[in-house]
Amino acid sequence: MKLIKIAFFSLFLSSCQNDFQVATKDDSSKKIKCRITYYHPYQDKWGSQVACPKTKRAKKGVTVAAHPDFKFGQKVFIPKLKGIVGDGYFFVQDRGCAVTKKVASRKKSYVFDVFVNSGSELRKYVKKVPPYMDVYIH
Repeated sequence: MKLIKIAFFSLFLSSCQNDFQVATKDDSSKKIKCRITYYHPYQDKWGSQVACPKTKRAKKGVTVAAHPDFKFGQKVFIPKLKGIVGDGYFFVQDRGCAVTKKVASRKKSYVFDVFVNSGSELRKYVKKVPPYMDVYIH
């Protein structure tokens, strides 16, 4: 049983995630100002399915949909979401027309669509945090 748990955990870590380092002041991560939106599994026919071929389902605190300029598995850090939606670190595991076309920012900046579990969570986060935030790309 223990071996199965270890194998599952290893598989989870390898799916659509690159090797990464925790951001520090010396880190060479790139900071950009982005529009942050949220989505949940009940909004469309896809539910919690994601576009990343190695990941089956979106997960709160892990999954973010992003523009194709950001490859699947790309790690992003959104400091203002730390302690609100997970630890603030997310992985690009999904796409979407709205993020690809930068609809929410009126084509002025990248859009990161953060996966949450429900519509009520979505509404709570929209009220709680600002729409534009610094995002660190690793």
